[in-house]
Amino acid sequence: MGFHLVETPGQAFPQIPGTETSSRQSLFNDAKKRMKPGDIILISRLYLTRTNPVKAQDSLMDKWLPTLSDFVNNMEKQGLIVVVAGPPPLYQFPDIRACRDQSFNSCSIPRQDIAPVIDDIYGALHIIAKSHKNLKILNVFEQLCPSQQNRCYRGIDRHMTMRDRDHLNVYGSELLEQTFMELVSLKFTNNQKN
Repeated sequence: MGFHLVETPGQAFPQIPGTETSSRQSLFNDAKKRMKPGDIILISRLYLTRTNPVKAQDSLMDKWLPTLSDFVNNMEKQGLIVVVAGPPPLYQFPDIRACRDQSFNSCSIPRQDIAPVIDDIYGALHIIAKSHKNLKILNVFEQLCPSQQNRCYRGIDRHMTMRDRDHLNVYGSELLEQTFMELVSLKFTNNQKN
């Protein structure tokens, strides 16, 4: 089983028709040469505007999601598994260092302020997943800001989970490991040292 990364920051993947770039396509074509049935493609992207209030990015629902569905269909024909990491919480601090010297609750946001737009995105992703047995949705938001909480915090267990307002750090990513492994039906072994 292989994992493949095609990283071109600032560009959504799969590319919406009419927005393709040759560099992105070249990277993906190179990765495709090494893909075998059963391999996993992990897609992570920016879903939300970095504004207040937060909203879904333009073209997400009407253009990118249909493009994703077509992409997943093509990957299914090749026996590939696609995992889409949904949106994490989006915080309003300008820089993570602004939160460092204050109480751990600093920089938290009310869950109700961002949950509706994030829930809509997850709902749309799950509709696509119902049509594609090879598509799995990793719910990053629920992992980092559980629905039992009233607020989303920039950390868990007194450890920061974010490197900036909408990107996970190593610790935040490690928190998703078990869920990811279960999602793709792999055995989870916790190799962390305490």
